[in-house]
Amino acid sequence: MSWNPFRRTASSDPHAGWWDDANRAGTAPSVEAIDRLHAALAPVAEADIREQQEEMIGGLRHLFALATRADLPVVESQHRVVGTDVCHLITPVTFGGSEAAPGKLFLTSRRLIIVTGGVTTRPWHATRRLERIGRSVFVGAGEALLEVRCNSYGDALVAHHIGSRLVAAARQG
Repeated sequence: MSWNPFRRTASSDPHAGWWDDANRAGTAPSVEAIDRLHAALAPVAEADIREQQEEMIGGLRHLFALATRADLPVVESQHRVVGTDVCHLITPVTFGGSEAAPGKLFLTSRRLIIVTGGVTTRPWHATRRLERIGRSVFVGAGEALLEVRCNSYGDALVAHHIGSRLVAAARQG
């Protein structure tokens, strides 16, 4: 029950449980969890919600395939911002708050790079916080959190997973 200034009970989202389960699967994906989510998709009559859920399931399947690999994918890039780093992900994003700008996210062996009109970087060794909420990935290194809005749940799930592995590796090395 949520607070309501008129003392009425706010109606709850009938799909909240599905999304809670999907977000849990996003931290520890399994075939069983993904299959359960697929079996519990919203009815076809709720096309918008079902489309979002199907997008999330696709992202979870991609994440599961990535999470079962010992190594991270390597993406060839000749973009100047990557330099000599090994690139693990390139994906389109929107960066920023009220003045959001389209750009590209690069996750490399040493840092997160966002290219919009300018270049923003965060080294993995200085990253203290990395979270995914919906299609957004939040990155913090002591300063304000950066929000990187991905175009899909799959991109956000994969970016968070790869980023988490790179942060852990930077802390050990």
